[in-house]
Amino acid sequence: MDDKKIWFSILVVGIFFHAAAALVMPLGLDAYVHLNYVTDGIDDGSPSLDWGEIRTNGAEYSTPEEVSADDKWMVWHAIIGLWIAVFGNTLASLHMLSLVIFLLTLTTVYWCTSRITNTNNALALTAICAIYSPLIRATGRLYQENIILLLATLIIFGLLQIKWKKRPTLWASIAFFSLMAIMSIKGLNPAFAIILFTPPAIIAIKEFEIKPIGVSFVLLSCIILSATFTILRGEELSIDTAYFIFNALFIGGFIYLFMATLIFISNMRQRSKDSDYLVLLTQLCFIGLIAYIVMLLEVEKSSLQATAVVTAEQFSYIFRYLSVLIVPMWWSYFLRSKDHTLTVNDNPSRFAMAFALLIMVSLNVSMLNTTGGMEAVGKEIADEVETGDNILYVSEPYHAMHRLYTLQITVDPDHDRQVRGYWADSEYNWSGLIEEHEITWVIFTDEWDSYLDDDWTSFETNTDYLVFHKKSGA
Repeated sequence: MDDKKIWFSILVVGIFFHAAAALVMPLGLDAYVHLNYVTDGIDDGSPSLDWGEIRTNGAEYSTPEEVSADDKWMVWHAIIGLWIAVFGNTLASLHMLSLVIFLLTLTTVYWCTSRITNTNNALALTAICAIYSPLIRATGRLYQENIILLLATLIIFGLLQIKWKKRPTLWASIAFFSLMAIMSIKGLNPAFAIILFTPPAIIAIKEFEIKPIGVSFVLLSCIILSATFTILRGEELSIDTAYFIFNALFIGGFIYLFMATLIFISNMRQRSKDSDYLVLLTQLCFIGLIAYIVMLLEVEKSSLQATAVVTAEQFSYIFRYLSVLIVPMWWSYFLRSKDHTLTVNDNPSRFAMAFALLIMVSLNVSMLNTTGGMEAVGKEIADEVETGDNILYVSEPYHAMHRLYTLQITVDPDHDRQVRGYWADSEYNWSGLIEEHEITWVIFTDEWDSYLDDDWTSFETNTDYLVFHKKSGA
């Protein structure tokens, strides 16, 4: 089988996994939080969360208060809002949105890659993106990695067009606004795009000759910037910070990037000015992303008041942020010379490639073997929950409020039933909350200590959650 057929087969398999993920996986916890913002904005014109802050910050129970979006995530919320306005806010519709974003991302990657190299390399890179496990998970969960990869591809392509003097004004605008969109999607101030875009744009315009930095300097920069971000965020440096840095470098750098993608590369000896430019951009983005990940892990550790090991375990998928580096990393390889082509049959690393593909396919299959979690509970009790009912969710603090908002969007998707949700730590004596908040439903993640009496009846579900409903008139 020739290379083109092999890459096309991988592409088809990858698209199948994305479609299957959209079909069987529940939406992600972060996706439900954003859906609550959007649907609440549609309901009353002011996007907010109704049931309190996402991070528990060591509290033993949640405080029901309105949390405004404060104009964060405007681009992401606008995309979701426009889709809901046209196709509705059913879970099937939202899964279709995620699949459409993925297909647009693949199309963008193929089109841009074919313009800077050739159609064979474009097909190869598109196939690698299609089979890449973090992006498949993003499609199944309606996470932001696919839309960010699409925008990042336009940014890098735009910078190359500026460098090559091909319609530079147009592509400078497209690249800049794409970077602003990424800032907004990640909840950051879009004005940061001015600071981030100016240096690479000037280097491209002036055609400065630059060289990539050494690996040791990259690692040192990751450590220094991670510590800086952590301190600026108000967290303390400790041995846990070193643990997070090592985790991010090993899992994010070595496994997510090198083992999953760079293992396909067989020849790195040649270089060009364009490849050096993209390698440096990739290195700088890698340093920034590692520091950002470490800072977020420190913030979550403080919020949960948990150990570093538990925090790293609970947020193990955070390294998917690095998936945005696939395109510039591969383009830097293609641009080392005009005849650089990614092959399979004649590739000395073809057995390593086959092994990497086997691992990714296995990961993709395991991802599809998932349960609905709180989404499934919400679907089962939705018709039983009455207007004005109050729900208490008893669990450990990890992702507790995320799951509570998952319940809201499945039980009260239009925010018109006045259903109120509360969370309590499983180690807290939450019995007083029952009367204080007139709780009518209690949901447990496990067999915690229960303070319920005979006024409550068990509600059977097809999940591992334990659900109890207060008897009528009790």
